[in-house]
Amino acid sequence: MLTKLLLAAALTLLVAGSSAALSTNANAFTLDGCPTATPQATLTVGQQPDSATGYPSANPLCQRFIVDVRAPYTGVPFEIDERYAGPATGPTGALGSGLPLSESDCNLYREYVAVYKKPWFTLSPPADFTVIGSAWFDAHMVPADNDPDFPSPRHCERRLIAGSLPPGLNTGSWPLGATYRVAVSIRTTAPQKVRLHTSSVPNPPN
Repeated sequence: MLTKLLLAAALTLLVAGSSAALSTNANAFTLDGCPTATPQATLTVGQQPDSATGYPSANPLCQRFIVDVRAPYTGVPFEIDERYAGPATGPTGALGSGLPLSESDCNLYREYVAVYKKPWFTLSPPADFTVIGSAWFDAHMVPADNDPDFPSPRHCERRLIAGSLPPGLNTGSWPLGATYRVAVSIRTTAPQKVRLHTSSVPNPPN
């Protein structure tokens, strides 16, 4: 009888330990569905339209605004920038800088950006999107600036809190190109509209 009780207790501990391990692993595991998600818009560097606006995707594995940017090889660097495109609830800074958010909305601001890249040609297997950078932002209020030329009221500014984005993008690899995917989510009291824009970067003068 004692042997049966000991065996039963051991089995109970084993099952409990396994369940705890599975629960811990499940909480730690995250699945990024953005590389395989359907884009909501596609842009091509150097062509119109050069921007797209939208809300996060309904895809449960990638609840972000997903835009593909096709970059044919031209040898010219380019840039992709994303910004808040929701309603204005507060002032911006000088020359429209910062975020047009009230202090309460500014305190709630959260942004996540991930950038992926896929070459147009690989020998084998077919190319997939791979992440080349990601970053998280919040926002904070900055004091007014009474500069006589460019006065700026107290306003909201975005602030990097973790990660990094690619410092420079290039129009693919000779002789073909690449597609970049940008996945963005911006939230205040609710998910907000995002505007994504791409443009060529002129070469500096010699």
